[in-house]
Amino acid sequence: MYSFESHTELASFSRKQVVYRNGKSAKGFYYVESGQIGLYQVTESGKESLLRIYGPGSYFGYRSLFTGQNYPSTARAMLNSEVVKIDVNDFKSLDELAPTLASDLMKEVCYELGEAEKRLMQFNAFSAKNVFSILSRISLKCIRITLGHIEKLLNTAEQISRPLFVIARL
Repeated sequence: MYSFESHTELASFSRKQVVYRNGKSAKGFYYVESGQIGLYQVTESGKESLLRIYGPGSYFGYRSLFTGQNYPSTARAMLNSEVVKIDVNDFKSLDELAPTLASDLMKEVCYELGEAEKRLMQFNAFSAKNVFSILSRISLKCIRITLGHIEKLLNTAEQISRPLFVIARL
């Protein structure tokens, strides 16, 4: 870990205890010494989704340093955990205090963005296949849908809408 003890505080969290809540003002970021921290978000329907798991050696809660926004999700201990809170309020302060850490966190943000893009592409491919499967079972002779409507409804590439158009013409 990086050396800036005057800006850190060790905290213990028992299983299921909240570290920070979605929408709360970001007051620094965190480093996992031991245990596991889960990052959660609640959907509009009220279902809680686990976004990410942080284990020993991981930083979390730092994206708010880059954006100046409130925490976008809730962090909660999945196991009894020891967490170091790093008390800096913005990226510039972190860069002045620990430039190597600031650079490492920027790389981590880019890595997480790439991973999120991959998951989104996988989800879209999975969703498009499911929609194709469902629609292919429906008698499209009874439902007059044009190629343009299908593309708008699915918001998918030509590779999905063309086979549906062929089926619709049967």
